[in-house]
Amino acid sequence: MDCPQQYIELGVPEYIASGGRSAVINEALFAAYRGDLGRAYQLVLLTQCRNPEAQGELIQAGQNAVVGYMVRNWTPTGVDPQVIQQGVQYAIAILGGN
Repeated sequence: MDCPQQYIELGVPEYIASGGRSAVINEALFAAYRGDLGRAYQLVLLTQCRNPEAQGELIQAGQNAVVGYMVRNWTPTGVDPQVIQQGVQYAIAILGGN
């Protein structure tokens, strides 16, 4: 796995062991669909951390172009992890947790 420290810094350490770059792209798609374009862009850049030339091209294209292209051409798979986390927090609150 390339750039594990960046995976940790961007809050996706689970993808180091399972999923890798494709899981990061999926996470970026969920972020874009939630309207968090900055996070989506940072995650896309992460997928090219081992390739400075490709990363430079993404930077040159800019956030709007990169994220726009991504959402026009791909859709995320599975359930958004943030939706699951919110559901669990809601259930804990109902059951008398914090």
